[in-house]
Amino acid sequence: MHERSLFFTAEHLRPLCTDEISTIIHVECVSGEYGSIIALLEIVDVLAENHPPPIENVLEIIQFVCSSIFSVHETWRYKRLSQRWIIAQRCLKIFNTVSSDALWRKRSRGTFSSNLVFTFFTNSSLYHILFTIIGFGSLNFQQLTADEKTDDALLVEEMITEALQLLKCLLEIRLSQYGGPEETSPTPFEQNLMSQLIGPRDTPLIATIFDYIDRAYTSQVTILSCTIINLIAKLTEHYHPRPPSLVGYLNRTSSQADTMVNKCMTRLSQDVTSPELRRALFDLIATAIELQRGLADKFLLSSARDVKAYDYKTSGCMKLVI
Repeated sequence: MHERSLFFTAEHLRPLCTDEISTIIHVECVSGEYGSIIALLEIVDVLAENHPPPIENVLEIIQFVCSSIFSVHETWRYKRLSQRWIIAQRCLKIFNTVSSDALWRKRSRGTFSSNLVFTFFTNSSLYHILFTIIGFGSLNFQQLTADEKTDDALLVEEMITEALQLLKCLLEIRLSQYGGPEETSPTPFEQNLMSQLIGPRDTPLIATIFDYIDRAYTSQVTILSCTIINLIAKLTEHYHPRPPSLVGYLNRTSSQADTMVNKCMTRLSQDVTSPELRRALFDLIATAIELQRGLADKFLLSSARDVKAYDYKTSGCMKLVI
C-alpha cells in the first residue's frame, strides 16, 4: 500500500497541492469531518520518512501542510475533537522528521529544513499554535483520563510528545546560534515561550512544561519536559542585561515554583524512575545551580512530597545525590 501511495503522490503532488487539496479542505471545513485530510497527512508522513523522488514535489506538499493545514487547523469546526488532535499530531510528526532527518538536510542542501525551523522562529501564528498545543494538551489529557476515555487520552499524549519534541529541536537550534559569550535580547519566540499564560487560571506555559514531569505521562514526555526546561535555562545565560529568573516566571502564585521543584524531587526519589529520567533531572539541577540561582535554591532546600523514608527539608537534592 505504501509503495502505491508513494508512486502516485511523487508523480501527482504538484497539481494536488494547488487544486484538489484546497477544494478538499474547503469541503471538509464545511462538514466538520476531516477523513481525507487525515489520510493525506498519513501519506505525507510516509513521504517525509522515505524521501521519494521527485523531491521538489515532496518539499512543496510539506510547505503546504505547514501553511494551509497546521497554521489554520485550530480555527476549523470539528464534529469530533479527536480529529483535531490527529491533524495536529500528524503535522508535528512530519515537521519533526524533516527537522531531524540528516537525509532531508542533504537532499534539500540544508535549506528546506532550515527554512522550516526559521519559519517557526519568526511566524508568531505557528509558534503560538505550538505553545497552545503544549499548554492545553495537559488539560485535555487530564480531563480525558478522568473521564476514562483511554483512546483519546493516548492520542493527546502522542500529540504532546510530538509538540515537545519539536520545541526541544527548536531550542537546541536556537542555543547553537549563540556562538560566543556575547549577550543578546530574547527573540519574540523566546519571550512568548516564557511569558505565555494558558487556560482560565492563567498558568504560565513554563509551569505546564514542568508539570509534564508528573508520572501520569510516558517516560518520553517526562524526559522531554526536563530537557526543555534545561535548554530554556541555558538560553537565559545569553540574555542582556541579565538572565531572567525562571522562578519569577513560575511564581504567579507563591507556591507554584515549590510545587514544580517538589515534583522533580519526588521523581528522583522513586525507585521506578528510569535512569534516563534521573539523568535528565540531574542535568536540570546542575544547570540551575550554574545559571539560575532562584531555581537552584529551590532544588537545594526543597523536600520530596509523599516520601517518608528521607527528610529533605534541610538537605534538598544533596541527600539524593549522595
